[in-house]
Amino acid sequence: MANNANVLGTSVAWGKLLAATVLVGTCMAAQAAVVLPEVAKRGRVLVGFTKERAIEHCYKQGKRLPTVRELAAWAQQRGSVGIQESPNKALAYPLEVDLMQRKGFDTVYLQQSCSQTVVDFYFNPRGFKGAGRATLGKTRIWAADERNLGGLDAYTFTPGYPTFRADSSAREYAVSCVQ
Repeated sequence: MANNANVLGTSVAWGKLLAATVLVGTCMAAQAAVVLPEVAKRGRVLVGFTKERAIEHCYKQGKRLPTVRELAAWAQQRGSVGIQESPNKALAYPLEVDLMQRKGFDTVYLQQSCSQTVVDFYFNPRGFKGAGRATLGKTRIWAADERNLGGLDAYTFTPGYPTFRADSSAREYAVSCVQ
């Protein structure tokens, strides 16, 4: 992971912190959902962070960013069809990905190394009942997982209509830190 952090132009220390953050999420139960607290604010103003700053912000509180799997399980607890595992974890078979997309599932990729990205799982938001909190439901938050596909290196999540999006870690989004 530290090598990937260097590729992104950030410090090795941040790479180690990111590796620890992702490792914590990966070691949890397969479908553990998290409680998403309200997003970070300064007064009544929503605070935006780059992914690196979001990780630091959570770390200073003794918390971390939620993983994509935790966020998908959170949405599933609120009525979405949710997670469908890939039978072919080793590869992203184009026919499988196409079939799942036709069934309404988005592909969520797993960054195994700097050069290897595979299908982690598929996610379908259909049936989602709502995020509950006004601010949380109207913003995009960072997920802990890395992604290196098509030049985009991070995942973001929109709790109001549960969707994942590949994005640049240099952009600024809201942060919801979890235990």
